[in-house]
Amino acid sequence: MSFFLERILANFATINYFMLLIILIVLISLLSGIFIYFLFAPILLEIDTHIHLYRFSIVPIFRIWWVFDDVFGHFEMSFMDFKMILKKDENTNAKKIVKTKKIRRKKSGFTISFSKIFAVFKSFKVKKWLVNIDTGDMALNGKLFPVMYLVSVMTDRKTQINFVGNNEAVITIENTCFRMIMAFLQ
Repeated sequence: MSFFLERILANFATINYFMLLIILIVLISLLSGIFIYFLFAPILLEIDTHIHLYRFSIVPIFRIWWVFDDVFGHFEMSFMDFKMILKKDENTNAKKIVKTKKIRRKKSGFTISFSKIFAVFKSFKVKKWLVNIDTGDMALNGKLFPVMYLVSVMTDRKTQINFVGNNEAVITIENTCFRMIMAFLQ
């Protein structure tokens, strides 16, 4: 009888270790998949002044944008289609003043060169670009018109001067974490 009990317990122990190993492999695969997704997920910065859209998003998981309302506006945020409104409470007009001591920061040995910062900025890709400007001064608009035309032709981006009072910007900029890391490491 004890032989059968020992054999059942031995099989049960190996099954548990096997199950734990499978669960561990699944968890590691899931976490590495999420990590790889965040490396290659597009990060968008969208600005459209015509419809008052100012949005930062990690597509399609996270979005935060500015919404204009009565006086100033507020932030709205969505995380996997759960929407939150981040609004300032009107009752908290009093400012709290907290005295703090100045802390001397130690200089760290880590410095970032200008060329690495420039390389990270170059990794951003402009997906949409439309800038339409009216300065309100006809003479200045006339002087800026040929300059903006040359900028439009040279950059292949639509940059315009108008004479009818329209000021508009539609800009969409995209990047990924992988591109930023690779630009920083090179």
